[in-house]
Amino acid sequence: MMIAPPVHITAFANGDDSFFERISFLTHGIRTLGYDVTSAHAQLNPNAINIVLGSHTPASPLSSWTRLSQQASDIIIYNWEQVANEATCFNQRYIRQMIHTHVWDAHLSNVHALMHAGVRDIHHVPMSYVTDMHRESSVAEQDIDVLLYGIMRPRHQATLDALRAKGLNVQVAAQPKGLTDEGCSALIARSKIILNMHRFDAAKAIETAYIACPLANHKAVVVEASPETETETDNDDDMHSAILCGHTEQLPQLCWDLVHDDARRHDMERNGFELFSQRNAARTLKPAIERYLAQSKLTPPEIGNLIDHSVALPTTLQLGAGEAWHYSYCNMDACADFAPDLPIDISAPLPFGQPLSSWRFGQTMLEPAYFDKIIAKDVFQRVKNFKQSLKNCLDLLKEGGTLHISVPLDLSYDAWSHIDDRRAFNDTTWEHIVNDFWLYEFNSHRFEIIETGYGVNNAYGVAVLTDNGGDWVAGRRTPRVVDRQNLVLRKRALNDEDRGFLLQPRFMD
Repeated sequence: MMIAPPVHITAFANGDDSFFERISFLTHGIRTLGYDVTSAHAQLNPNAINIVLGSHTPASPLSSWTRLSQQASDIIIYNWEQVANEATCFNQRYIRQMIHTHVWDAHLSNVHALMHAGVRDIHHVPMSYVTDMHRESSVAEQDIDVLLYGIMRPRHQATLDALRAKGLNVQVAAQPKGLTDEGCSALIARSKIILNMHRFDAAKAIETAYIACPLANHKAVVVEASPETETETDNDDDMHSAILCGHTEQLPQLCWDLVHDDARRHDMERNGFELFSQRNAARTLKPAIERYLAQSKLTPPEIGNLIDHSVALPTTLQLGAGEAWHYSYCNMDACADFAPDLPIDISAPLPFGQPLSSWRFGQTMLEPAYFDKIIAKDVFQRVKNFKQSLKNCLDLLKEGGTLHISVPLDLSYDAWSHIDDRRAFNDTTWEHIVNDFWLYEFNSHRFEIIETGYGVNNAYGVAVLTDNGGDWVAGRRTPRVVDRQNLVLRKRALNDEDRGFLLQPRFMD
């Protein structure tokens, strides 16, 4: 009979307050399976399977994969952050951690997104019920109408104001300590409704970590559901019937109605507990642990070596990514110091069809007409070969694909401000570039301008434009007023008129 290895749970954060429910779920659920379970703040155990939460936190002393791996060899990253453009945690360090180890994710919607970002060994492990979540309370009166349970964000304030305007008694558990904090448990017990709202507008999954404790304690739960929110509740459709969902603007009325409908609220309390308590933690965690043990017997790749299989490149390419690296893009930069996905100079001939090595995507290659979108912010004023760069962008884009450009205008403060700047642009430059496509050896396709805009970031420019009634034409031609030009170019095939122009003689025979 195989002896179960010990399991160690740790969280990296500014304190463990926001992880109490999650740590309790893991501790009690895994312990039920017969494992010896320990936990400690920001500390790994080299002799145990380490389940790590919050390792992306910049303040963590072990925020890089190299530092994590120096402390222990058996590591499971348990991600609870939602994948969205507004989520800044999915940086190079965190993605690198997840690429090199086994990953659990609390949100099903994250799994596909992170696999597309280069994470291969990732599995959905949703929050589930343990009996320790239920706490007996001596509170006799529910004097709080609505308790906002979760981390308070500025975007929540308008909803709270609207709730109070309806005469509801609203309280906030801004940093919930859940199971281990008597004060927080008392707030939950005193509340008729528990309200949970998204951290940011683009959040797609319901945050079960914040509604688990209320459901386990027979509370009616109202959850914000944006237009992009998936109808599933972390992969359990039945759980969706245990809560009440509404768009942000609907929440005040939904809460008011529920506060004044005792029968409906009591039905939600019973139904919510019954459905959530059926999500047994041991049943959720048993296959997750066994899967890790089976895979850990395989020889993992050496740290720093390339993965042994490839992942398709994202269809959005970011040029000159530098520190603006983003998990959802294929990030290309000539400077390898920034650890781009592809260390390639866009101004040099591209290695189409040649094998390439990427720390994130493994063995891959560039293909013509692959990308839907190319982002080039502060790139074209610095490239060594401007003509080659434009041709490369055209070759890389699918027909109908778009090139998104941002460059400083020649009269702005930013023009020629960087040591690597080689050229500047005025408000007519790109019109000439696009119209003179034949100069760039565009023989089958060309660019057309579909969007043009300008940006002002300096106080002087804002003041001048305001004084002149927003006259952008004059502003663009006045020194130090308009900072940037932003354009979107689209790739299209040459038409008969374009091809006829290519055949016209332009120089002396």
